[in-house]
This record gives sequence, C-alpha cells and structure tokens, in this order.
Amino acid sequence: MYEFPVSGPLSAEVRVSAGRLEIAAQPGLTTATVRVEPADGSDASKEAAEQTVVELRGTNLIVKAPENKGWLRMRFPRLAITIAVPADSTLDLKTASADATCTGAYRTVQANTASGDVFVETVTGDFAITTASGDVRTMQVGGEFKIKSASGDISADTIDGSAVVHTASGDVEIGTLGGDLHGTTASGDFAVRTLRQGTAKVNSASGDISVGVTPGVAIWLELSSMSGRARSDLQPSGAPANGQPAVALHLRSMSGDILVNRAAG
Repeated sequence: MYEFPVSGPLSAEVRVSAGRLEIAAQPGLTTATVRVEPADGSDASKEAAEQTVVELRGTNLIVKAPENKGWLRMRFPRLAITIAVPADSTLDLKTASADATCTGAYRTVQANTASGDVFVETVTGDFAITTASGDVRTMQVGGEFKIKSASGDISADTIDGSAVVHTASGDVEIGTLGGDLHGTTASGDFAVRTLRQGTAKVNSASGDISVGVTPGVAIWLELSSMSGRARSDLQPSGAPANGQPAVALHLRSMSGDILVNRAAG
C-alpha cells in the first residue's frame, strides 16, 4: 500500500480500465493511501498491478494503470484499486469497464467511462461525466450536473444548480433540482420529482417526461406531444411577484406521454 502525508485536499487523477475502483473522501485525513491489487489470478492482472503508477506530485495524486496490452488485445487486466483522500478533493476519473464507487464529499468531479457504473456520493461543486452504457448515480451535487450518456441510466437525488442531460435510451431520474434544466432523450424516460425554479427544456422521441413543481411557485407551460398524451394537474396562477421564484416548462415528445404536477410539499 502507498501512503502519502497530506495537509489538505488533493487533485486526484485516476485511470483504470477494468476491475473495481473504490475512492473515499474523508474529513480530517492526514495520510492519503492507495492500494492496488489484481482483481483476479491472471498473469496480466498481476503484471498490471505491479506496473500501475502511483505518485504524489505536490497536491496532485496520480494513479494510472497500464493500458497498452489491454487495448491491443481488446481485453483489460482486472485491478482492484482502493484510494483514500481528504474531503473536498477534486477527482478526474477515466475507466473502461471498471465500476467506480466514490464516497464522501468532493469539490468537483470529472469522469469518463465506457461500460463501468459510477457512484459519487456528494459533489459540492460541478459534476461532469460522459458514459456509453454505464449507470451513473449521485446523491448530492451543489453546482452544475452535466452528463452525456448512450444507454446508461442516470439518477441524482439532489442538484442545487443547473443540469444538462443528454441520453439516448437510458432513463433519467432527478429528485430535486434547484436550477435550469436542458435535457434530451430518444427512448429513455425523463423524470424530475421536484423542480424548485428556473427553466426546464426537455425533448424526447418516444420516452415519457414527468416534472413536479414546488408548491406555491408560479409556472409557465408549453407542452407538446405528437401521438402521446400531454397533461398538467396544475391550477392556473397569476404572474409571480417581484423576487418570487418561477418555473417555465418547455416539454416536447413525439410519441411519449408528458405529465406535469405539483410536487409533494
């Protein structure tokens, strides 16, 4: 195991192709640790574990597994990597099929994955991720949440800032959103349980769209579905007073259903 004395948050750059990755951001941590082990008994995985680069350059923690042999053979060595960093560290993550579990609170997260699933507990700033078929889940994002996905499902419990979500066939579920929303989907369903304020623009081909609006917030609606049903359960309201939050919804679908209602108070 690698151990590095630290006095504050780090910038972690992690590159791993296959296997599993666990990162913990821990408050008050004074020693960052990295453990790299083969995830199976193959010679390729053992060799990759030995050749993985682990370095601390100032406040930059670098963990890079070798890729050349895996890419050429279209089969990656499988590694089990466990990392502990101080809370409020930044994370730059790239994986292929490796699943990543990131617990604790991070300042910002930028990630790129092919088929690996990604879980990030808390990001106090912005969270940006690109994935092909991996599922993405986060519990709390304090800034902007930006994601581009092909078929992976997307789940976010709370986003305090804005969200930009583009997906093909993956489903999207957002618990509470505090800012603007720009979303596109082909066949995946798109759901926001509670939208507090801002402008939401969502376009879908065959996926269903549902948005819940915070009680007491004035709302402007533009709903359009070619062959699906578009329905609003909201009562008409007047223009918002100065300083009061308001919501504008622009929701369009070709064949999917659209539902707008009041979120639970």
